[in-house]
Amino acid sequence: MKVVYHSNSMKKCRFIHFFKDFSNHHQLISSFSTHTIKNPDFDDNLDNISSNSNSLYNCDEYHDIIYHNKMIMKHIGVDDIESAVKVFNKMRVKTLFTWNSMLAGFLKRRGMLRDARQLFDKIPEPDVFTYNTMLSCYLRNSDVDGAKLLFEQMPIKDIASWNTMVTGFAENGLMDDAQRLFSAMPVRNGVSWNAMISGYVECGDLGMAVRLFRLDPFKSVVARTALITGYMKAGNVEVAERMFEDVPAKNVVS
Repeated sequence: MKVVYHSNSMKKCRFIHFFKDFSNHHQLISSFSTHTIKNPDFDDNLDNISSNSNSLYNCDEYHDIIYHNKMIMKHIGVDDIESAVKVFNKMRVKTLFTWNSMLAGFLKRRGMLRDARQLFDKIPEPDVFTYNTMLSCYLRNSDVDGAKLLFEQMPIKDIASWNTMVTGFAENGLMDDAQRLFSAMPVRNGVSWNAMISGYVECGDLGMAVRLFRLDPFKSVVARTALITGYMKAGNVEVAERMFEDVPAKNVVS
């Protein structure tokens, strides 16, 4: 009895030590979710809205747009959506960047799906980023049917559109839908595989997650971390430890 007790105690201590080590590492790895979509037109300085901004607007309008866009982004950055809306409503002239920024603000907070849709319907010339952000709004608020309908209606889709849907299905526990869409994707990248592997881990299907990981041509840190989490939840600490030691970027971020 003493030997068994000692063995279990050592295993428990080993697990606790590994869990702490893994947790510190895991905190530094970004989420696989594509719900936060980077605007491809975003300029950190906001001094150039587009290559031809000066030709589209007079000097006063141009500086007014830059100033108010900065204010909107500042308010959204601290989750002050109400102040961002006030600034947005006061603007005499809005660019697509302005509309997309405000839409992304509604995405940031749950429960603002109606506001997001009302804004989306007013955007004069939405681009693929606009559609992807609206997709994310539906999925973030668990309106999967709304997301499906919008996805079908999109005039153009990029890989972020597909990834947003696959990730949204996975995060809502709809792995059959996620798998069907994943199989239909014209092109897949690391985000696509991360979404599927992480989704299966969250649903408790570690076996399917492992099978997909073996097929994954990217085998990213995110996918490896998802499997480590799955093995730990299943109590298979030894395999989790081996995977942790094999993570390529571990020495860089831990």
